[in-house]
Amino acid sequence: MSYMIGMWSFSFILRFFDLQRILTVLAGLATVLMYLFINGSPEHMPWFILTLGFFSSAIYTSLITLGSQQTKVSSPKLVNFVLTCGTIGTMLTFVVTGPIVAASGPLAALQTANGLYAVVFVMCIILGFVSRHRQHGAQAGSH
Repeated sequence: MSYMIGMWSFSFILRFFDLQRILTVLAGLATVLMYLFINGSPEHMPWFILTLGFFSSAIYTSLITLGSQQTKVSSPKLVNFVLTCGTIGTMLTFVVTGPIVAASGPLAALQTANGLYAVVFVMCIILGFVSRHRQHGAQAGSH
């Protein structure tokens, strides 16, 4: 439910912020919230997972939008490529976590997911140095 509310909320909120910066903040929050969910006390777990769902709901949509803004003219092929990568990544979640759960248990799978959130956070920071969405947005606005 919080994921759905987050999708609705962020569809409005995201237009007021720089997409790369908000994506970095969301990935950082998701990393911290996932860590707190894994290591927190049981009475706080529902709050951590609800908050995680809310904030992580905008990550995928933001990545699609940010990816399409890396070129001057966003082509349907580029958007389809980004969507395909996201779909394959979603399907791989079960392929990757299944053996982890079988070999090491659910906690190891959660820790792996937390590590992947941290990787996304670091990649978002690196993206800030090479992203072209600001210059392409400024060029589109001046025409």
